[in-house]
Amino acid sequence: MKFIYILLSCCAFSLNKGLITSKKTEMNWYEAQENCRQKGGILPDSDDITNSLRWAGKYRRISLLIKILGCYNDSFVQSTIPTNAYKMKTPSAGYCQEICLSFDSFVFAIKDNECRCLEEIPQKGNASTSLCNDTSCERDEEPYFDDCGGKETYSVFQSDPKNEKATDVNTSGCLAVQCSVPPNFTFYYEEDCSLLYKPFCDMTVSNTSATWMESMRICRSTLSLPVLTEEIFLHDINKTCKAIGENRTERYWLGVAKEKYIGFDKGK
Repeated sequence: MKFIYILLSCCAFSLNKGLITSKKTEMNWYEAQENCRQKGGILPDSDDITNSLRWAGKYRRISLLIKILGCYNDSFVQSTIPTNAYKMKTPSAGYCQEICLSFDSFVFAIKDNECRCLEEIPQKGNASTSLCNDTSCERDEEPYFDDCGGKETYSVFQSDPKNEKATDVNTSGCLAVQCSVPPNFTFYYEEDCSLLYKPFCDMTVSNTSATWMESMRICRSTLSLPVLTEEIFLHDINKTCKAIGENRTERYWLGVAKEKYIGFDKGK
């Protein structure tokens, strides 16, 4: 995140929804956040700030790589021993990932504004992706994940912290793969999401070249299956290319990307 200066910082307290303003001083966003934490509060929403130039608790970030696992019936997700559930201000895969990583959970599920952190991938309960687009995820800047569950379903995603490229939050991009003759296999972690490639849709190659976001929509509309299965290993390209097939000289989109999202100070 990029910050320049602050004139005033103020802290919101959930008990009385009041604001306490610090002495006039210059701070960056992190200093203002820590100042509020020491007072037992958090940086307020931008809607709570009525005058002067102050830091708000709302911020823009680039997520870590997020892998689409698919759409699951809610009864199977809720029985997967969730570690924590959190209500988001707006549905966002990137924000839900941030929340769940703070609890050391690498699998997470979204149903409207609910972010559910899971200890493992649901073992069954896969549903048609058409059942997971009743609500729309936050739309800020592309790329973003535009499925956030349905009336009785969750959209399930996974983080992969085993790969250094998967944990680089300084650059955005979508994941493409090229599985030519071994050992010439390559992941393109920060590929321009507007490039036109054919996508792998649940291990089946689409005949249509499109941008990453359009490719994910093509997969959902043509197959009604999870956009990707668990056969994509971000930390092991050999396993990935073995699963999707070798001797492929083209680059293909996978259902993995870094989302540009809006988050909120949680006071932690």
